[in-house]
Amino acid sequence: MRATNTKNVDDLDRELQILESQLYSQDFSLVSNKEKVRKNVLTKVNRKEAIAMKKTISMKKISGIVAAALIGTALLSQTTFAKEIMENIVKMISLGNIEVVQYETPDIESYPFPQVLEGRLFDQEGKPVTTFDKEIEAVYTKDGEKIVDIDMNTGKLTTEKEEALYEVNNTLIVKDKNLLNQYTCFEVKLPSYLPEGYAFDRAEFYKEADKEVKDSKYISLYFLNQATGESIYMQQRYADEETAYSLGTDEIVEEVQVSGVKAIMTGEDNIDWEANGVLYGIRTQGKIDKEQLIKIAESIQ
Repeated sequence: MRATNTKNVDDLDRELQILESQLYSQDFSLVSNKEKVRKNVLTKVNRKEAIAMKKTISMKKISGIVAAALIGTALLSQTTFAKEIMENIVKMISLGNIEVVQYETPDIESYPFPQVLEGRLFDQEGKPVTTFDKEIEAVYTKDGEKIVDIDMNTGKLTTEKEEALYEVNNTLIVKDKNLLNQYTCFEVKLPSYLPEGYAFDRAEFYKEADKEVKDSKYISLYFLNQATGESIYMQQRYADEETAYSLGTDEIVEEVQVSGVKAIMTGEDNIDWEANGVLYGIRTQGKIDKEQLIKIAESIQ
């Protein structure tokens, strides 16, 4: 996460608790012609105004980077990897402001770094790393600092320490759930149902340095199980063109209902939907099944 990115990118990063990569926030709709979809997506990759939003790769899930994260880079349209991803699209579900694409993981063992990164990435033992590989769990600078983000266009590296400092300087944490609506431009609604052991822990807002948070379109909510340390992450956004988002995954994607409204279930632990002008996304971990997840969603009234 960086100061030069928008609020949208910062909040999207926090959503990626499953093996996901960002796709362009465009309405692909439900189409069966994969070649048409592939051409549409690759065309959008070349648009300069979109690249700034999609050029960052998170190294937190680097073991899956070959299968997923490169879909958002400016290099995509120039590689056979792009075709592999787009030709393996299985399903797309659109809710208008939210879209999720399911794809089959392409059979690619490794992917070379762009020239701008040559000689700058190393493994934990200090040996040079020249390709993204399925076996790589993390990469480091020459000084041994763990890298968490890479700008594939400029080669800018962000270390774990730099990211932590950025979070401290650019995140407002609110522990009192009764104060949340003071910071947003929409009404924040909390679930009345949570699985046993879970309780509201905090809310987070992105903030620019030395500026107060006011009328924010985004809020990140965390619910913690103190006994297990597991958490439920929820994001709410005011629904408009700026906050619309798309996700890509190799997990099963299906349409479900949340209080009579169409929603998208990804795997067993992620659900996204829109209601009353607000976009909702819930990410869970631990022993929370599909039925419980939908029950959490439906309790937000």
